[in-house]
Amino acid sequence: MALIDIAREPVYYTAGFSGMDVEQAPLYLQALTFDGEDNACASQLIFRLNQKLVKGYPPQNQSPAAVKQLPQRIIIINTVNDELPLAYETRRIWDAYLTETGRSCFTRIVNSRRVLLEELRLKPEYTLVFSQCGSAGVYDAALCRQLLESGITIIPGIIGAPGGMSDKPEAIASSAGNQQIMAHYRMGTKGIVLESLYVRSLPAPEELSPLSLSILEAAGGEAGLQDMILKGAGVLIKLTAQSTRQCPWRFQVGFADHSITELNGDAARGLCSGSRWPDFIEHSLAWLEDGLAYYSSRQKLSR
Repeated sequence: MALIDIAREPVYYTAGFSGMDVEQAPLYLQALTFDGEDNACASQLIFRLNQKLVKGYPPQNQSPAAVKQLPQRIIIINTVNDELPLAYETRRIWDAYLTETGRSCFTRIVNSRRVLLEELRLKPEYTLVFSQCGSAGVYDAALCRQLLESGITIIPGIIGAPGGMSDKPEAIASSAGNQQIMAHYRMGTKGIVLESLYVRSLPAPEELSPLSLSILEAAGGEAGLQDMILKGAGVLIKLTAQSTRQCPWRFQVGFADHSITELNGDAARGLCSGSRWPDFIEHSLAWLEDGLAYYSSRQKLSR
């Protein structure tokens, strides 16, 4: 899978910024920090940790499938915070990639229940839905079941929807300190993969920073972090083993005090500005290809 040549679009990183020069927006500058040397430690760690994940959790029942049937439409549900860049950057990457690979598919970002239901009335069997993040007021496990019954393919399905079995309350700031190590995992045809690793400020969750050596040492060094990452993967494997039917999924896991303090299917929060841009492109395209393969396999089974 060849990566596409596309750059970050600063206009999507302007939440809370009223200046004229969008390249000076705090979210955009934060994103550039992750593209630079400050994020070298985490990037190298992710590479080594993924090698450990492959050994500890080899792919099972996730064999690559040929994509023979494409959806006519892809809907991206983006409902936690419309001003975060992830869904819009994802759509740009997917549109460019689909065009480059000669595949015609309409993509749309939806952030309200009314618009979502309107979009899904037309040819539901030819629609593929990606839930990038979810607000229970717009999309939840009950609505997910209803949509699945109507023939719509939804990734990651009920497992990642609000009100589903993945909900886990966050442990308030008194027990986790002021910072939390965040990890994003993806399950697809290559097994479970660590997509990103960064630090989030609990008093200001929108403030993300690369993993520093001092924070790594506080977490027990690379060995201590590895134990946490493998523990998180084990929890996710058990949580999703009986429910995904080989459906690709993404999960966000928070660690503090050497424990899991947050676990949810919100794949969007901070991911775009908490990853190296080339890595974000790579994981976005892998997420898309796994979704298309899953859609194709479901179409085959429904015939």
